[in-house]
Amino acid sequence: MFCFVAAFAQNKPVILPAEFSNHVRLADSLMMAGNYSQAANNYRKAFTNYNGKGPVPDRLNAARAYAISGQSDDAIATLQLLCETQRFFDHSLLQKDKAFEGLRSDPRFDQALKCIRASQEKHAPKYNPELRDQLLSLIKTDQDARRAFEIAVKNKKALNDVAARMHTIDSANTAFVSDLLDKHGWPDKYTVDFTGCNALFLIIQHAPLETQKKYLPMLQQAAKTLDIPPPNLALLSDRISVRENGTQLYGTQITISPSGEKLPFPITDEAGVNKRRKEIGLPPLEDYLKMLGIHYVPKQ
Repeated sequence: MFCFVAAFAQNKPVILPAEFSNHVRLADSLMMAGNYSQAANNYRKAFTNYNGKGPVPDRLNAARAYAISGQSDDAIATLQLLCETQRFFDHSLLQKDKAFEGLRSDPRFDQALKCIRASQEKHAPKYNPELRDQLLSLIKTDQDARRAFEIAVKNKKALNDVAARMHTIDSANTAFVSDLLDKHGWPDKYTVDFTGCNALFLIIQHAPLETQKKYLPMLQQAAKTLDIPPPNLALLSDRISVRENGTQLYGTQITISPSGEKLPFPITDEAGVNKRRKEIGLPPLEDYLKMLGIHYVPKQ
């Protein structure tokens, strides 16, 4: 794991400013809570503070927030930027996404779709929407199972049955992804879009330890080419390390003490954790834990 950190640092991953990441995380939470107007404001602050730059998935979520909250001009402008990056090609997703229903009659929306379609034809001839949709279908079952498990834990009902179903879904998803990666390698963002790459990451994140370790090199390469956000590697790296020896490097994995207190698993070289987090594009640990309701004082 230490070799991984050093090698990755040498490849200079994209480092997202802490202020950008904080605004985006808050915006994502507001989106989940249905507060689209405030989410839009926080996405706007994030991109403004980062000189208009930012990852494509965050820009797409910002477009959704703008559209749902009735900020059509900002939504259209953001979709146009998605086209101009030449790294987002999923015009069919935009056509089906309910967030953009209010823009269907706007001729500028159609122009943005045509731009994205033309960009796909020029830059992504290997785009495979069928595979992307299959991956999204798998991750939907993954997330549905976890939501059901959270509800069961909260209500203390049928926990064993729900846990068994989640395990069955994880096993099936892992088998599909393992077969795909073993036969064809990593399907990059030009093949399955960012959403498909993210689905692959999540399935591996929920896979057995040996599967996680097997495909870690593929995910390292995917982060270098920005098929997945580099910070995702910290999540997988920490999960592997916690499962192997109970410690982590980045502080992303949380546990609950016998007294019911939430806290991070033990961190190796805790005084250097924020340096490592910055190198991989994560905000300071104290800011991350504050969002989880955990008070943390950095080690000196």
